Amino acid sequence: MSSSSSSSSSTSSSSTSAKASMPYYCEEYDLLAERPNILGYGVNSWDDKILEASEFVTEDLELNWYRGAAENHNIDWQEYPFDPEYLYSSSRVKRLAVYKTLELAYRYLMKDAPADQDAFEHQSKLYAELYSKHLKSLCAHGVDYDWDASGGLDYSEQRQPTMRRLTRC
Repeated sequence: MSSSSSSSSSTSSSSTSAKASMPYYCEEYDLLAERPNILGYGVNSWDDKILEASEFVTEDLELNWYRGAAENHNIDWQEYPFDPEYLYSSSRVKRLAVYKTLELAYRYLMKDAPADQDAFEHQSKLYAELYSKHLKSLCAHGVDYDWDASGGLDYSEQRQPTMRRLTRC
């Protein structure tokens, strides 16, 4: 995906180059599969929203899933931070990124009008809800993650629900 294409909102060139290493979890054709008309609103490219959504997804997975899962694998998450390159549940993470990107895209398209008169606001809220529900489900069921950086998954690395320990007083 080209990071130099025209985008829907202004982004300084220095911040774009600093974020170039962030992985994209989805692309425009993934957005089109969910919302076929998303490119029909006068926006040439949603690349900046895809990048922003990828940042949200990475942060949310790290905070809501990785830290607990790392502890279950006896890994210090501060010493070995979350690395998106080790994710293997690409279709599930892609869906999460599509929902977040569409939330951001529709928020960008919103008009300064009462909420009941702006369909874009409704769409933004819908995709925010879908994102939240899917993130919760993804975190509860786990993600395939290459914990030992071997380049493949063994049984212990395949998605398993994050376990919480209950201690009784």
